Formats: sequence, C-alpha cells, structure tokens
Amino acid sequence: MKSKLLFFALAGLTAIAGCNKNDTDPSEAEGSAGPKATVSFSIDTPESVMTKASADFETDGVIKGTVQIFIFNSNGTWDAYKSFSAADADGKYSMECTVGEDKHIHVIVNSPSLSNVNSEDKLIKQKLNLKSITAESGIPMYGYLATDVSASSSISIQVKRMVAKVIVKKVLAGPDFAADGVLTLKDLYMLNAPGEVNYVKRTAEEDLTNWDSISWYNKMKYDDGTFDALHTEIADNLNLKKYPYTGTSWFYVLPNKFTNDDAQGGAWSPRPTRLGIKTSFKSTGKPAVTYYYPITINPKDASGNITAPIEANKVYTFETITINHLGSTSDDVPVTAANVSFTVSVADWVEMPAVNPVI
Repeated sequence: MKSKLLFFALAGLTAIAGCNKNDTDPSEAEGSAGPKATVSFSIDTPESVMTKASADFETDGVIKGTVQIFIFNSNGTWDAYKSFSAADADGKYSMECTVGEDKHIHVIVNSPSLSNVNSEDKLIKQKLNLKSITAESGIPMYGYLATDVSASSSISIQVKRMVAKVIVKKVLAGPDFAADGVLTLKDLYMLNAPGEVNYVKRTAEEDLTNWDSISWYNKMKYDDGTFDALHTEIADNLNLKKYPYTGTSWFYVLPNKFTNDDAQGGAWSPRPTRLGIKTSFKSTGKPAVTYYYPITINPKDASGNITAPIEANKVYTFETITINHLGSTSDDVPVTAANVSFTVSVADWVEMPAVNPVI
C-alpha cells in the first residue's frame, strides 16, 4: 500500500513574541496605534483523538509545522501576527497586540507561511491546497475567535482539522454474489477530490465548506500518477469470493460542499467526493472485465436523502463493504441505490459508526 498522508494531532503551544512593525509586511510590522497588551493564549485541539488504524500513523500529539496567529481589528485591519515553530511549543504562548474590543483572532496550524497577509480580507481569500499537506508539515488545522482584548487577557482558542478522513477496513464478495468466476480487488481511491479550501471563515458561524475550488483531483476517474496519496493499489490479487480484503486503507480529503448526487459520468462538473473501488472479474475461458463500485461519501438520513456535504474534522469509516453483484463499467457512475445501502453520521474527529454497504 502506498504511503498516505499521516495524522498529526495538535498539542498546545507556548512561545513569546514581540510586536510586529509595518502594514506591508506583517512579519516586520508595527501594529495598530494604541495601548499595547501582552496576551496569553492557549490552543485547544478537539478532545477526541483518532484511534490508530495502522503502524503507519505517527504518535498522537506530534507538531510538524508552524502555528500562525493573526489578530485583526473589528474592521478587518491588521493588528498583529506571529509564527511559532514546533520547537517553540510547550503548552502556552503569548504575543503583543493592541487593547480593544471585538478583535478577530485566527489560528492556522501546520500550513505554508502566510506572513505577507496584512488584512483580514486578504486572509479570507487564502486557500489551502491538498497537495501542500505532507508528512513533514502535518495535518492543517484552523481556529477562530472574536473577543475583546484587555491588558490582562488570557484567551483559549480551539482548532480543528481542515481535512476529512475516509477509512476502508474490509471488502468482500457476499454470499449473494452469484456470477461464476473470480472477483479480484485491484484499487481503492478517492474520486472528485477538491484540491483547495479557504482557510478562514467569514463569520464565526460559517462552515469551512463555504468555498469554491478551482482545482480537483481524480475528476470522474483515477488519474494515475497525479496524486498518489489518494490511491491504494492492492497487490495481493485477492479472490474476494474466498478471501476478504482487510488491509485498512485511509485517505485525507478536503471538505466538499457539493451534494448533487445525480452528477455522475458525462462531462465534468463539480460533484460529490466518492470512494472508488476497482475490481477485475474473470470467467473461465473469457477475458477479464473491469467493474467499478463508486460510492458517494455524503451523510444520508433513513430515507436516503443527503443531509450534509463531506465535512472537515470528520472520519468516515467503511467497516465492511459487501459486493453482491457485478458493478458499473464507469469510474463515476455509482451502482444503484437498490444495490448499495449505507449510512454515515456526522461527528468530530473520532471513529464514526461503521457503515456496511451491500452492493
């Protein structure tokens, strides 16, 4: 199995920063005029941590990249900025900014540098690219708080992961798979994966799915070699009628706001993220035929209606995928609802209730 982007939980961070000095380059800036205060911060991660699915996960709590803190005034003008490296971390930190009401504080973790951002409007326009997430940089996280700052402020901000996680634990051919031949699992991959997402919410209530992506990976089919982290090649050549796949594969994807489940095949248009399952079926005396089982990853209610798009800081776990029929001849045309049944609930970054789609 090709290596995947690894999971890194965020621990609290402490460091001390001086004031910044000018409006064009926040890394050398002199913030807003007025009384200054050294504000103490603590960064809180989601309370739940991910259970390790494999030895490839690194230890929880490892900080790989930086913690960037932006403080803006209520009108969006720049006040202060500081970037902390992993070496600075020991639980808390403090930085200097001006005293005032309704300060907008943004915290971005494990991200490329945004030190040239000098207004809240400019920060809102910055996008995280999925390809920038590496084992070295860690999983990006984001937090926001609007609050007053006084001379004795001590502020706590929670950050959440900006990616969703999809886990596949088992794939097998069920007892109702009647076709005479050998069904082999070849590949697992993500389809229609957004390539970018806005870092910042425009309001405290806004969800991170309110964004527009101009780049996508694996549009309607697996694009070999474009982004290997969205693909697991199955080398065991398992006959799923006898031996289930139990290798456990996981993929990190950005949130996807599109819920138009009828968008499939045809010409490209933005559409839901799907788990792609590629198989090969070989009957005696006949050439092998490729069949696909694309599964749309959107939470649904008991009636099968989509209730939410794929969200950041969530884990979607396929405990067992049971194949009972030959599948689709297209990478992006899901098998019918009568042949696939599964439910996905929404929760913070924890193992979600297992889903057991029957195909």
